[in-house]
Amino acid sequence: MILVLLLGSAAVGFMIAPRHNVCMVAVSSSILALIAATAAWFGGFGLLASIATTFACLTVSQMAYLLLLWLSMRHEEVLADKPPHNQSRQNRQSKIPNKHTQQKSPPPHLTT
Repeated sequence: MILVLLLGSAAVGFMIAPRHNVCMVAVSSSILALIAATAAWFGGFGLLASIATTFACLTVSQMAYLLLLWLSMRHEEVLADKPPHNQSRQNRQSKIPNKHTQQKSPPPHLTT
């Protein structure tokens, strides 16, 4: 039962991280603590075991949130440092005029 609570807590942390900010973590932590304490109480745990389980669930949820935020920030830094693989090809092609980008002058009989 403890393993299910910990896995559920980690899943909550991972689901909150991409879309919500820290305020949502505070709200979800209070709900998660209530669920973990209730599950520990119905599971027949003692007072200290219930407190430890609740604390572990909250810690796992918040660590999962922070881990996913850190990984997404790290991924964005790596993408920002690396130019796109087709950028060099685009730079080469931009120097070569094509039919659509060339300005054609109007025929002489239309100019006044």
